[in-house]
Order: sequence, then structure tokens, then C-alpha cells
Amino acid sequence: QIGRLSLYQLDLSHNISSGDTPSQLNSQNIDLSQNNLTGTIPEFPFYVMSLNLSFNSLRGPNPNGLLHFAPGTFTGNKGLCGSIQGFRPCPSSPNVNRERNRKLKHILFVVILVSTLLFFVSAFSLVIFILCRRYRAKALRHDPSPTKNEDLFSIWNFDGKIAFEDIIKATEDLISNIALERVVMAVFTEQ
Repeated sequence: QIGRLSLYQLDLSHNISSGDTPSQLNSQNIDLSQNNLTGTIPEFPFYVMSLNLSFNSLRGPNPNGLLHFAPGTFTGNKGLCGSIQGFRPCPSSPNVNRERNRKLKHILFVVILVSTLLFFVSAFSLVIFILCRRYRAKALRHDPSPTKNEDLFSIWNFDGKIAFEDIIKATEDLISNIALERVVMAVFTEQ
């Protein structure tokens, strides 16, 4: 544990120091580089002329009181953010929030547009499907109108084609009539 020291220069670089960065160090020149320091960088309550916190495991925003230091002071700390050149902006900064909101609005617009288009395409397809089924059902439905040949047994009206439905209807009547002693079977071939 390092704490409450008052020195002109403190160099603890290349050690295996770990834990939070001490804020009670009272030194004008501090080098704590290449250790395993974690946590956020504290606001030092005194003037620091030279500082090196590079290659540690520090995270969070760079304190405003340390923004005058060169970017190399903080290099190698992947979790740091802030206004120092070379570091990503912190998530709480207004620019990041504005950019994030713009991206979210764009994504939301695209999702709503795509889902609306899918809904209308699906509804249109469903209507077309229903209309096609009704049309097919109407076309295939049995037509109860009289036969086109009027009288099946009239030779003068016979045009060489007898409707299949007429044959079925005629044979059903024959089969359903139990009093008949003979059943006539006819085979038609199409030429």
C-alpha cells in the first residue's frame, strides 16, 4: 500500500503493484507505469508536473485536471476514455449520447419500415390467395343447370361429347333405383 508520501519524484514503474491508483501521493513527478493498477484515475489534490500511468489496467474517464498531459501518459489502459487524443469518448459525454441516439433512431426507423412493408406484403398475399381459392372453388363447383345436350337420349341434339357430370348423374340415378334388373356399363375413350 502506497499512501501519504511527500516526495519530489516517485518512480514505482515496472513493479507488480496492483490495486487502485493512490490519490494521496504528494509528489510533483509520479511514474507508476507498467504495473497492474486498476480502477479509475483519481483527481490529485496537488500539482503534478510529470505523470506516467501508462500500461496498467485503468478504466473510466480521464480527470479534467489531467487533460494537459500528453496521450502517452495514459497509453496501454484500454478501459480509459475521455477528451485526450487517441482515446474514445466516454459514454456519458453529450457527443456520444447524441451519436448513440441518432443511431438508435435510424435503426428504429429501419425496423418499423421493414416490419410495415412485411405486414402489407403479407396482407396483400393473403388477399390474393383467398381470391384465387374462391375463384377456383367457383370454377370447380357443380353447376346444377340442365345438361348442355338437353336430352341425353335425343340423337338430334347429340354433339359427340357428353359431359362427365351428366354420365355420373345418370348412373347414380340408375344405381340408386333398386328396382332395375340390369345395369348398363359404358366405357368412353377420348380420341
